[in-house]
Amino acid sequence: MAGDLVVLPADAADLASALVAATADPDHPPVLVLDPAGGDELLRAVRRAAGAGEVGPGDLVLSTSGSTSRPRAVVRTSASWAASVQPLADLLELDPDDVVGTAGPPASTLTLHAGWHALRVGARTGGAGDRLPPAGSTVLHVVPAVLATVLDRDDHPHVRTAVVGGAGLDPRVRRRALERGWRVVEYYGAAELSFVGIACHADGSSDPEGFGPFPGVDVRVRGALLEVASPYVARSRIDATGGATPVVTDGWAGVGDVAEPLPDGRFAVLGRPGAVLSGGSTVLVAEVEHALRPHLPPGADVVVCGSPHDRLGEVVTAVVVGVADVPAALRAAARSLPSAARPRRWLAVTRVPRTGKGEPDRAAVARVAGRAR
Repeated sequence: MAGDLVVLPADAADLASALVAATADPDHPPVLVLDPAGGDELLRAVRRAAGAGEVGPGDLVLSTSGSTSRPRAVVRTSASWAASVQPLADLLELDPDDVVGTAGPPASTLTLHAGWHALRVGARTGGAGDRLPPAGSTVLHVVPAVLATVLDRDDHPHVRTAVVGGAGLDPRVRRRALERGWRVVEYYGAAELSFVGIACHADGSSDPEGFGPFPGVDVRVRGALLEVASPYVARSRIDATGGATPVVTDGWAGVGDVAEPLPDGRFAVLGRPGAVLSGGSTVLVAEVEHALRPHLPPGADVVVCGSPHDRLGEVVTAVVVGVADVPAALRAAARSLPSAARPRRWLAVTRVPRTGKGEPDRAAVARVAGRAR
């Protein structure tokens, strides 16, 4: 079975079309969308998983790069994506006359699914790999930073709907889109979970704040963590060794996001402890800290947190503890990290607030970093 694996490079021309073709038969050979950051290491891991029976016919393997380029992969059936085709098309009122404009890395889950979905319903798509969606787009499917950039310009005259995911949307950006006469559809999801929550806004007629469950999804908040049960959830995660960890436990799945129940079955997503969501990328602070610590002077430490950003949602902030100034060697080392994981802000402090166990109080550190802006 390992030899039957179909590999689609993430930088392949027209990746969404290639994926539609590769998954046309429900019993297609397993398909891997290989992010260049994972490279040969991830390919070997997925082949090992296929050899062990963890990946098989009908499966779609989506690779992502971690905060420090450590490879990861999510295994789902292509049927789990196909199950959401009609519900999403109905919500967006999508038809074959539409042009779905995307932007950014072609293999990012948001961009790839948007293009794949558009082609599945007979619409056209474009923009994957570019900085901005095509000017002729009627539906944008983008992260908040791209939406804000499009709104700064005046060269997308045909847009009727903006679909936004990957990070929280600033209400001011949403209002600007509504004032253009665009409908704004915000969603919450994750690579492992696919669509979870949806919120639809039109000028004069908007959903309340927060998200309602995406059609077909059951949502619960248990111990402050959001969990879902739906036909769209992936089966497992694969690590660099080829080992597979189930996504679903006792019928429910989650990715560690904190949520708050709201009236009428809606919910608010409050973020993920230990992670920064920047421009649609999830950055694990522990991985960034691990990458930076070897470059610290003796006796110093670094605490990574997120700082609010109008366009990206959050940016990574590195608080360097026990120094008067941020060492140049540390800044240089950070340049080797993937773009989303590179600290955009640096702060040198003599000490940080700590918990009763002596560990950095990350919430307090984030507040200190915010006051220092």
